[in-house]
Amino acid sequence: MLPSRTRDRSSHTASWASAFAGMTVSMNSSNAVGQPQASGDQHYSEQIEKREVIDKIFNKINERMKGPGDPSKAFICDKDIESAWSDESIATILHLEQYSSAKFQAIRANFIKILSILVYTGAHSGLLDFHSFFNHNTPIPTLRDSDLPFYKHQLDFLEEAASRHSFYKEQFRFIPEVIRVSSTQETLVLDERRPLPFETVEKKVCIGGYGTVTRVSISAGYLKQEDGTIWPEVSYYW
Repeated sequence: MLPSRTRDRSSHTASWASAFAGMTVSMNSSNAVGQPQASGDQHYSEQIEKREVIDKIFNKINERMKGPGDPSKAFICDKDIESAWSDESIATILHLEQYSSAKFQAIRANFIKILSILVYTGAHSGLLDFHSFFNHNTPIPTLRDSDLPFYKHQLDFLEEAASRHSFYKEQFRFIPEVIRVSSTQETLVLDERRPLPFETVEKKVCIGGYGTVTRVSISAGYLKQEDGTIWPEVSYYW
């Protein structure tokens, strides 16, 4: 049987600035103090490059969506989100002038889902303003991937109401439920907004005295055994 699932929604008080201390982010075409501005052609070229990278990331995310055929139940797994991004694409989209493997690891560990949702929903103002989360002069309560799903009031960093609506609605595709196996008779309590990690659903596999049997395939990494281990391969359950 599958037991209840609970969520810890404890608040965070750290700031984005502390999470990214030392990261240099440039959100305009100006160079360092005392240096001339980039030419209009260079700025235009940079914007074209960024748009191309955003489109590529969107397509990769869209191609990696899984589900049993119903678009409303589509979801994407953590490993597929991770594989959609290269370090170069992160640097291009966030305009990182100086970066190290440690900084990329920090972004991947804490913010890659947020960035993916912004790209997927077309909330590009959120990408443009992402640097404000690193601003030492503007402490903002930390929002990390581990805090998803966000409440509506936590999306004020997006200027447009349409972007806030899309982010709130689509974020659940990026956090499908983890199915927990239990040998005891327990009621399964799930957040109905979060898709189940079923890649396929085969109905009427067989029919017996107790009803119809349905077989589902559960994505790798989304089945938790009773001892707490995560099953690393696609699993089939009847």
